[in-house]
Amino acid sequence: MKQPRLYSTARLAGISRANQVLAALLIVQIAVVAIVLWPRSAAGTAGEPLLPGVQADQVMQVTIRDDQGASIDLLQREGKWVIPTAGDYPCKEGAVSDFLAKLVALKRDRLVTQTTDSHKRLKVADQDFVRAVELRLADNSVRLVYLGTSASASAVYIRVAEQNQVYLAPDLSTSDVGAQAASWVDTLYSSIPEDQMVSVTLQNANGPLTLTKGEDGTWTLADLATGETLNQSAITSWISRLASVRMSAPLGTEAQPGYGLDSPTVTVQIETKAQDGTTKAYTLQVGAQDEQGQTYVFKSSESPYYVRVDQYTVSDWVEKKRADFLQLPPTPTPAATSTPAS
Repeated sequence: MKQPRLYSTARLAGISRANQVLAALLIVQIAVVAIVLWPRSAAGTAGEPLLPGVQADQVMQVTIRDDQGASIDLLQREGKWVIPTAGDYPCKEGAVSDFLAKLVALKRDRLVTQTTDSHKRLKVADQDFVRAVELRLADNSVRLVYLGTSASASAVYIRVAEQNQVYLAPDLSTSDVGAQAASWVDTLYSSIPEDQMVSVTLQNANGPLTLTKGEDGTWTLADLATGETLNQSAITSWISRLASVRMSAPLGTEAQPGYGLDSPTVTVQIETKAQDGTTKAYTLQVGAQDEQGQTYVFKSSESPYYVRVDQYTVSDWVEKKRADFLQLPPTPTPAATSTPAS
């Protein structure tokens, strides 16, 4: 029978000492990393601005790129921020100026590291970043900064191009500096008072149908057949989705052949009536779907802009058919069978 291996006291003591040495080395490594990455005041530069000489009102253009390859240009035109590639679609009031005010107010107070090796690790390298933000000033000079990974819920690492120092930027998040238009515009594109809608006509591949609301608030279908009953809940639920449409991105004011609006996929015509008796007509059109099947071109008669909307926003419009508004007949209950007497 094989005898169990016995370890001598000396050997066990040796293993214990080796573990102690490894543990001590690990503690030293952790301490070194903490010293390198722990935010601290930069000697001789504490209190100095991150971007010396730059004022928010001097910035004429902002270009933002992200780590997914997306980019966006924001342009100041006559005191207003717009997206030039989308027909000067207006940015949300204060969105760009508030970000710029926060950026130029940053100080060189919390130095994280000065080693180039750390740039990739913190995602602030020239070719490896979370966000690259380029500022073009009124004198046509350019400043470029890189925003990296989040150090906390409300702070990111930041580095000025051509400088090695990485700082901690408080009260700043990369989620606030998107490279998509939706980060900078009001995404509510079309808004129609739902309670004032009195007539809705839908035209899609399943044919036209017209819904009309009576004085009592009940919707009726123009060609309702004898024995058919409308599902009022289904109608009001669909009507509520017509009332508010959010975009994923603006496209511009000029129609393009690829938009598919010469022969729209869907046309919805809506008539409203206010309490004073004033009526108004709206037309909403759904055009071509993109190659990935994620968005559709969309146009409202109330806006000069063409936009993209997410597929889920209008898929119901594309697929909607007459039967979807009808009350299904109750499922017949099977007749009870009698058991013959024995």
